[in-house]
Amino acid sequence: MSDGLTFGRYQLLERVAAGGMGEVWVGLQTGIGKFQRPVAVKLLLPHLIDDPRLVKMFLQEARLGAQMTHANVVQVYDVGFEHDRYFIVMELVRGVSLSKLIAGLQGAQQRLSPDLIAFIARSVCDGLFVAHEQRGNDGKPLHFVHRDVTPHNVLVSVDGAVKLTDFGIARVAEGDRLSKPGIVLGKLSYLPPEQLLGQPVDARADVFAAGATIFHLAALEKPFEASTGPTLDPMRLPIVPLRVLRPDLPKELCEVIERAMRPDPAERFQTAREFRNALPVPSPDAPEALGALIRRVCAAALIDLEAKTERAARGQPETEPSRPSVVRREPTNASSMSASELPQLQRDRRGPIALLVLALLAGAGGYLALRESPKEQPPPPVVEVKPPPLAPVVPVVAVEAPVVDAGAPPAVVAVNRTPGSLVLEATPWAEVTLDGRSVGETPLGNVSVLPGMHTLLFKNPESGKSVKRTIQVNPGQRVSLRVDLR
Repeated sequence: MSDGLTFGRYQLLERVAAGGMGEVWVGLQTGIGKFQRPVAVKLLLPHLIDDPRLVKMFLQEARLGAQMTHANVVQVYDVGFEHDRYFIVMELVRGVSLSKLIAGLQGAQQRLSPDLIAFIARSVCDGLFVAHEQRGNDGKPLHFVHRDVTPHNVLVSVDGAVKLTDFGIARVAEGDRLSKPGIVLGKLSYLPPEQLLGQPVDARADVFAAGATIFHLAALEKPFEASTGPTLDPMRLPIVPLRVLRPDLPKELCEVIERAMRPDPAERFQTAREFRNALPVPSPDAPEALGALIRRVCAAALIDLEAKTERAARGQPETEPSRPSVVRREPTNASSMSASELPQLQRDRRGPIALLVLALLAGAGGYLALRESPKEQPPPPVVEVKPPPLAPVVPVVAVEAPVVDAGAPPAVVAVNRTPGSLVLEATPWAEVTLDGRSVGETPLGNVSVLPGMHTLLFKNPESGKSVKRTIQVNPGQRVSLRVDLR
């Protein structure tokens, strides 16, 4: 076993994703009798522990995910608080997000068949319908609304399973007290007019977002231009009809997808089940065909992830394990939570265990989508070379100073190499690269960096706007940076 940090019965081995609210690790659940199984562990970012609103959103995600047991919903197994970090334990889905599949199809210059479009769409609708039908402990409907149905938050496995994930910004019956006034939650390219305008939403908002997600999957183009502020058209319609972008698709299929995206909620399908039943019935071999397609067009994204999963199953990370940030302070929100707000989760679930999580995250609100990790190069034949840990901590090293006098021995000076950290934010949000390496989506806290000059690139893929910043980080310094991408 490695010496990776443990959270209860779960040993964290390798980080595989980072997003606006959390980071996802491949972990290992252990038990008596040498019991082991790979799991995904999602940690709330340490700098968010002092925000009661975000902590409650995180715990709500765990509670809602735990009470939904369905083939088209990612399962939540456990939730806890340890090492001053909140964590959620989830099933592992061996596959990719729809956003990764879209990118893979674009790279391979392929398009989904009508059969696979219908199969994925029906699966998403089935997962949504189960969520919308959830009831509270009193038996009353929760009036659940996901509010962030996007290609980032739908996972497709190599076995052809389709799973909805990330319930971090969901709205439930007790109201919308978790949202800040004037803040629109969700990714703009998939939101219905009523959600964009801050109006009350119901299950029909998710129907719209599901339609926009399937439109993007079918056309490999987003149906709407992302826009904010006064330029936003509240009666948004697709820039180009799906039938024009995909003339090979059956007319009936295009009409069903576009009906789900009508600006007026009364003109859409009124439930996810109604949307599902209007779609054509896929062939029995659709799951197998989808799995084969994913293995073919997303091979690069799967290779490293499968290796991480196998190492997790053995409890042996490839290199010295990186360790999540640990915050040594009491959460300010803990005393304000009642026992009823803490999720009561089933600790042991029966059924098949999938193998590799892509989730989650990101997304704004919520869902984290895995980014492909760089492959480690094999060591030279004579000298073994190990890559540094994710967050190396080497307080002082000795280095040779430049030789001024060729006849004098080289001087040795002590250089402080204590890592600093970055806190990064963007309005409305951004994907961030640090010195050419992706570090996740804002907000980001405790991004470890070595002292020196660093280049940051903030990009909002919805608006296409980007900002580049060059900063100096001194040893042990904490630097905060916020950019405006509106």
